[in-house]
Amino acid sequence: MIDKLYATNNYKLINYDLVYHEGKNILKLELEEDDARFFLKFGLHYDEIFKTGLLINTTIKRLLFQNSILSLDVIVGGNRPRYYFNYFVDNGYLPGFGVYSSGMSFQLYDHDRNEIGKWKWFRNEIYIQSIWKDRYAIGGGMSHDYFESKVGTSHYDNEKNFLNPYAFIKSDTRNDKDFASRGFYLNIEGKLLDIFNKKIEKQIFQTKADIRMNFPISSHVTYRLNLFGGLTFGKDVPYYYHFYPGGIFEQNLGNFVSFQGYQFGNFSADNIIAAGNDFQFRIKKNYFITGHINLINTFDEHKLNHVLKVRDVSGGITAGYKSPFGQIKLNYSRALDKGKGIFSVILGHWF
Repeated sequence: MIDKLYATNNYKLINYDLVYHEGKNILKLELEEDDARFFLKFGLHYDEIFKTGLLINTTIKRLLFQNSILSLDVIVGGNRPRYYFNYFVDNGYLPGFGVYSSGMSFQLYDHDRNEIGKWKWFRNEIYIQSIWKDRYAIGGGMSHDYFESKVGTSHYDNEKNFLNPYAFIKSDTRNDKDFASRGFYLNIEGKLLDIFNKKIEKQIFQTKADIRMNFPISSHVTYRLNLFGGLTFGKDVPYYYHFYPGGIFEQNLGNFVSFQGYQFGNFSADNIIAAGNDFQFRIKKNYFITGHINLINTFDEHKLNHVLKVRDVSGGITAGYKSPFGQIKLNYSRALDKGKGIFSVILGHWF
C-alpha cells in the first residue's frame, strides 16, 4: 500500500506506523503533499506495430479542480505519430468524471508481412468513474469513434463516425506490468454500437473481457493465464468493430487483440475466444525466459459447436530483461497451421 502511495507522485514524505488497539492493528499515516503540479517526461519505445516512438508526456495536477489530473502523451517517430489525452477528476468512492481523446494510424498485414490495409482512428470519450471495494474502477460513458481506411489506394476513404454508450469495470493488482509474478488484471467492457444509425434494424451489442492472472509457483517460476473473450450480438457489424487477433502489443487498440503467431490485423471475426498459457522463469534478478502456448477460436455464429471449436494453436518463447529504461524482449512465435514463424522485438515501456 505504501509503495502505491509513493507511485502516485502526490507526496514528498510518507511516515507510517502500525498501532495495536482493541485487538486490531491500525495503520496510521502522516503525509506531506508534494506541491509540484507540472511534470514533463520523456520515454523511448519500439515494437513491430508502431516501430520507434519517442514519448513526450505532460502531466498537470489540480487543474480547475483540487483532485484532478491532466495527462497528454504525444508519440513521435517514424511515420506513425499518436496522441493520448486524459483529464480526470478523482472523487474516490464518489463518481468522478473525465474526458479522454486519442488518435493514431497503423497498418494491417497478411501472414507474409505484406501490407493489406491502413487505418486512421480517432476516439473521444466522456465518462464517469468510481472505486468499488478499493480495487475496482467501475463506470460508463459515451464514446465517439472516427475511422478512415484504405486498401491499395493513395488516399483514405471509408470515413465512418460512430457514437457508442459503454460501461466498464477495471482492476490491476499486478506487481509488475512487464514481468508480473503475482496479481491479476481485469478489463471488462460492454457497449451499444452506432446508436443513432436508423438503418440498423436491431441494436448491436458488443462485450469483451480481458483477464490475466499470475500464479507464483516458486520464487523463480510463475504461471500466467491470459483469457480474452469478445462477443457480438446483432447483424451487419461494421468491419471496424470486428475482432482482429494478431501481433504483440499492450496499447489500447479497440478490438485488436494481441495474439502471438499471427501478424497484426491478419484476419477478423465477429466473435473471439482466446486463452494464453505462459510459464515465466526468472533466471537472474532481472533476466527472464517465458514459454507460451496459446489457443484461439473465432466464429460468426453463436452455435455451441462453433464456440467450443479450437481454431488454431500457437507457441512461442520470449527472452526478457528488465532494464532501468524499461523492458527488453525478444520473441519468436509460430501458429501451428502456418509455415513461417514471427520474430518480434520490444524495447521500453508500453505507450
